[in-house]
Amino acid sequence: MIIPIADTEVNVIKNDGKTYSFSLGFKVWSPQSDINERLTELKSNGTRTGWRYVTESNQTETYDAAGKLLSIKDVSGVTQTLTYSTAATPVAVAPSPGLLLTVTDSFGR
Repeated sequence: MIIPIADTEVNVIKNDGKTYSFSLGFKVWSPQSDINERLTELKSNGTRTGWRYVTESNQTETYDAAGKLLSIKDVSGVTQTLTYSTAATPVAVAPSPGLLLTVTDSFGR
């Protein structure tokens, strides 16, 4: 999850609970000095459309503009895609929007 703190600062919260802070300077998001991971803000016509986060092990995570995880691609190219409920999802399937529904890999599993 990516949480914007200010226009020039975001926190990346990993599934193990660790939080990494990044600051924007000269159009580049820079981590704390002891972090070997990279964050790129994705934009279209000046509007944030998402984030790309590359881990120290070269795993690429893609997030939407709000910071929700959309996909994970490992170094061998295998991608896991996450799908979430929307307001149109039946309540019997998910009681509210934004809940994880499926995780699918590159092979459709």
